[in-house]
Amino acid sequence: MSINFKNSWKKQLSIFLALPMLSFAGFAYGNAVTNANVVAVGSYGDGSINVILDATVLEAGCNAARFDIPANHPNLKSILAMALTAKSAGTPLRIFTTGCITTTFQSGTNSFPTIDTTSNGAVSVR
Repeated sequence: MSINFKNSWKKQLSIFLALPMLSFAGFAYGNAVTNANVVAVGSYGDGSINVILDATVLEAGCNAARFDIPANHPNLKSILAMALTAKSAGTPLRIFTTGCITTTFQSGTNSFPTIDTTSNGAVSVR
């Protein structure tokens, strides 16, 4: 049996270089990942919803114990259904937020975490 040392360094180098890239691959799914229980669910007059949580969503620029979904989001009804299911069952949500949304209400203008329409944002019942 002979060992080919000619190409083995190339394999080792490619594995060595691939490992750091794989370690960062998990961060591509969403900016902030939060496991939290639903405290309340609300709706604004424009049809957007907010989900109040028992934990802070750490989204850059808009940390809050809630996330908001705009009225024109294609998955608004399914996100609302999951939030209400989690609330009534007492099970946590796993939320992958992807940025901030600015909401204007009686108390003024605020930014809250949100889930965009890409596959990077997600909600699941735990």
